[in-house]
Amino acid sequence: MRAFLLTAALTVSITVPSHAAVQPVNTLIDFENASSFYGLEEGDTITDQFLDDFGVSFSSPQTSQLAEQGDPLYGFVGSRGRANDTTDPASRFGNFFLTTIFEGPLAELEITYADPVDALSFDIADVDGPEVFTIEAYSIDAVLLATQTITAGDPGTGDRIATRVGFEDLAAPISRVELSGVRHNGTIGIAFDNFDVSRNIAAPPPTPTPLPGAFGFFVSGIAGLWWARRGRLKALPVT
Repeated sequence: MRAFLLTAALTVSITVPSHAAVQPVNTLIDFENASSFYGLEEGDTITDQFLDDFGVSFSSPQTSQLAEQGDPLYGFVGSRGRANDTTDPASRFGNFFLTTIFEGPLAELEITYADPVDALSFDIADVDGPEVFTIEAYSIDAVLLATQTITAGDPGTGDRIATRVGFEDLAAPISRVELSGVRHNGTIGIAFDNFDVSRNIAAPPPTPTPLPGAFGFFVSGIAGLWWARRGRLKALPVT
């Protein structure tokens, strides 16, 4: 019995897939593995690195790049320069997100699908001040399917706040999404994260972490074996 318990624990700890193994069946791009899995560093340009696994590519006239929450500043500026690049709460964007470079009063980001989808959703952050964002969804024939406009002051917007955007059940599948932000009295960028490439969900699910769970089971199995052996040793008569 003890041998079986040990074998089961060892088997689970070895056969549970790694984060890289579950990547192809995941629909969420949260950029948390941009460094470990895709070899990107803060400031690196993001284009087609996610195409093979998720079927999407990114482009921007201002350049779309990887940003890490906190200083040094690559993305948005927090109120009075505090908490730069950091959402409120910080857990909403995790450690990494996509940003366009701040170059002027206009920011643009285009998302192109290899195969059209029926739904999608994502976060944009720090819609505040005199800012207006427009998000448009297009069909494979370049027909405009839907438009959403987000203006600073709308519910769910504000300094360092992540605002959820989504589309579903349109007249045709979505092949391209165009985002643009305008700020007339300064520079603007697009802080983008928690992109579910095929579902319109209200909030991003937690990032899957299967390995720690398997490790916990493994430790529990070893602990159980140790306690069983300890109890047997206590029960042995003294000679």
